[in-house]
Amino acid sequence: MKTKLVIVASCLLLSACVTADFAPTRSSFVPSLVTNPDEVEIYRTEKPSKPYEEIGTTYVRTTNLARATDAMKITAAKNGGNAILHIKVTSEGIVGTVVRFK
Repeated sequence: MKTKLVIVASCLLLSACVTADFAPTRSSFVPSLVTNPDEVEIYRTEKPSKPYEEIGTTYVRTTNLARATDAMKITAAKNGGNAILHIKVTSEGIVGTVVRFK
C-alpha cells in the first residue's frame, strides 16, 4: 500500500513540473550574466521601450499560461534574458522570444 502511495505522489509531483527549452538565435551565443527570474519582464503584445537584442526563443510544452510564464522566466534568466516578447499559445505549447536589454 505504501508503495502505491509513493508512486501516485511521485506521478503527481512530476506532472506538476513544467520546464522550458531555450534555442539561441545565433550559434555563437554565449549566455551573459544570469538574471533574476523575478525581474524578467513579460510583453505579450507590446514591445519594450528600451533598446534590446533578441537572444533566443523559449518553448514550454503546456497550455497553462501561468505555469508556462514562470518556467519561461527561469529559462530566460539562466540565459541572461531581461524580457520575453511575443508570447504565443499553440495547440502543443507556448513560445516566446527572449531578449536582453542593451
